[in-house]
Amino acid sequence: MIKSPIFSVIVPTKNRIDLLTECINSILCQTFQDFELIIVDDQSSDGTDIYLNRISSQRIRVYKNNIGGDSGGRNIGIDAAQGEYVCICDDDDLYLPNYLLDFYNELKSRGFPSDVVLRTNFAYFKSGKVFKHGENYDILKHGNHIKYTMFGFCHSCVICIPRILLKDIEFPIHIKQWQDTYFLLRLLVNCRLEQMDTANYLYRIHGRMGSNTMITQGSIEDNADIHVSYIEDFYLNFNTLHPLYNRKNFNKIIATKYLEYASNTMGLKNYNLGFKFLMKSLSYSVDFINWKLYLIFVRNLVFDKSSSYKVS
Repeated sequence: MIKSPIFSVIVPTKNRIDLLTECINSILCQTFQDFELIIVDDQSSDGTDIYLNRISSQRIRVYKNNIGGDSGGRNIGIDAAQGEYVCICDDDDLYLPNYLLDFYNELKSRGFPSDVVLRTNFAYFKSGKVFKHGENYDILKHGNHIKYTMFGFCHSCVICIPRILLKDIEFPIHIKQWQDTYFLLRLLVNCRLEQMDTANYLYRIHGRMGSNTMITQGSIEDNADIHVSYIEDFYLNFNTLHPLYNRKNFNKIIATKYLEYASNTMGLKNYNLGFKFLMKSLSYSVDFINWKLYLIFVRNLVFDKSSSYKVS
């Protein structure tokens, strides 16, 4: 019998062969090598299939995404996974060499738990340079991991998930945004989240990011309302999963989302729409947690400069 690997690494991809090759190389160069790599191609038309056929091996398995979308690709990968723990990498991002090794050492020190999700941090990466890091989960600051996931950027690509926890949980295929948070808020009610003192994931900022291609002046208002509808969808379907999934907290999440759009829109010099988003945000909630976004909004209004705050 062939021994199952410790890790299954899942990479969904679509039409980004130049970035995908860098992504895969970063995974294959891991210092810890007990893993399988599952790549799920969403009907790419840029030669990705030829490249994947060329690199296919015993370690690398390639699947077609007949469902469509990143969530569909991730779910196909999860269903195919044979590792004890599952990690995900977006096709435009990179693992640093010790990404898997640091997870393995932490898992080993804890006795390879099945009820703990480990988290490394990520670094924003642009034009070959790291320019800042994401925010770590800190129980003293955030209170608990559910609050952190609701109001922060936990990110499914920086966590290591016991495969047994994924038995009845999938990424949502019916929505096009907020998939990560939607998935994580379901997953993390059943386990603990533990933050490691590492930052082994490079989150690439570039012009073909999904968030960038969706946010255009022509579609931004419809996009914002659709985005919020996905948050409402979670609340309507899963508000009984945890006491924190209440109307007040989801109003805060929606207020934050509209404020993100307001800040970005002011950066695009669309002031009327920016104020419209601000009014929508204020109609849901006013919260000190969003002070940075309020500041960005004012800065873009007063100094007429574009914001780089990311709508996730």
